[in-house]
Amino acid sequence: MAKQTVPPLPLPKNWPRRVRSAAVHAIALARLAMATARGQANSADPGSGRIAHLTEEICSGPPNV
Repeated sequence: MAKQTVPPLPLPKNWPRRVRSAAVHAIALARLAMATARGQANSADPGSGRIAHLTEEICSGPPNV
């Protein structure tokens, strides 16, 4: 698998170190969750369109309540 480069994450310099660290960890956890979901969708049935559905669902934002 090719290693993907991730662009730098511009966080405000005036944020406390712990807050910046928490933000980076939350983003990393979200990326891991996305990779896991895509992997499970791929292994379940590659032709089902599940990946497209998951991507659309996530890109659409939070549901309107």
